[in-house]
Amino acid sequence: MVENMQRDRQDDPRNSVWVRFGALTEVGRTRKENQDAFMVSELVARGDAVGLFLVSPTPVVPDPFQGPHGSPGSQGDRDPVFRLGTRGALLAVADGMGGPAGGARASGLALAAVSRSIERSWQPGSRAEPEAFGAALLNAVAEANRKIHEESRAEPALRGMGTTLTLAGILSGTLHIVQVGDSRGYIYRGGSLVQVTRDQSMVQELIDAGVITEEEARVSPQRNVILKALGTEPQVESVITSVELGRGDLVLLCSDGLAGVLTSAEITAILNAPGSLTRRCRALVDAANDAGGPDNITAVLAEVDGEPLPVEVGAGAPPSE
Repeated sequence: MVENMQRDRQDDPRNSVWVRFGALTEVGRTRKENQDAFMVSELVARGDAVGLFLVSPTPVVPDPFQGPHGSPGSQGDRDPVFRLGTRGALLAVADGMGGPAGGARASGLALAAVSRSIERSWQPGSRAEPEAFGAALLNAVAEANRKIHEESRAEPALRGMGTTLTLAGILSGTLHIVQVGDSRGYIYRGGSLVQVTRDQSMVQELIDAGVITEEEARVSPQRNVILKALGTEPQVESVITSVELGRGDLVLLCSDGLAGVLTSAEITAILNAPGSLTRRCRALVDAANDAGGPDNITAVLAEVDGEPLPVEVGAGAPPSE
């Protein structure tokens, strides 16, 4: 009887974590090709294997969210939403580099290699715990780096290709973000926007050293110089940050075509506006284009909610490393 009660509680949608999302990528105003790529995947256990279900661009279940940012609105303004399973979910943004052929190839390879690695290593029999999930994400990024590096060496036309990668994994109430390069991950919580990742870039080093300000970094001739990328070396040192999530938290992943153009205040104002996440992604991309659109622009937004998550985890508090 106790087992039945536990099973009923696990199957009760009210005892679930839900993920609602929006995503958009555009070429911008000055580039001829979009070399950004993004992914939103639910990790679904099927028998002895884990498959990546690329979530549909239309709602797959009735929206369970409540509140000003979760109200369903009109049918055309609803976001895709799914119930988080025991194996979690992935979000990712990659910004490729290396010429017309190499950049797009590298960002696409990164997401494909991460997907294959997670499908192989994150099996239903493995421990479904945040620490183990974080290790699987780090291993997937390392495999993606090897794949891109090997292909760049094998194909002369692809020599020097690489990509940034900001990879987020959500498992239960824990968010892991693995960072390589200068695409970014943020948490929007309680009206405050907190940058979780740190840019691995030349201008970030200059900011940290007090040589330039963040405002000066936006127009610096060195703003596109990144210090780490997937595929440019046989091995890469990635950084992982873990954050405990609360009800209503928004996760934002974006390429530098957005973060390098809009200020934190401008991003916050857009996220604070009513409407769907899809509409807010549109507003973020439009704002970056209105500011000149000097690069490809990608935004992925995901909101988490549900009874298992704490109501408050410290609004605006910095993430834990």
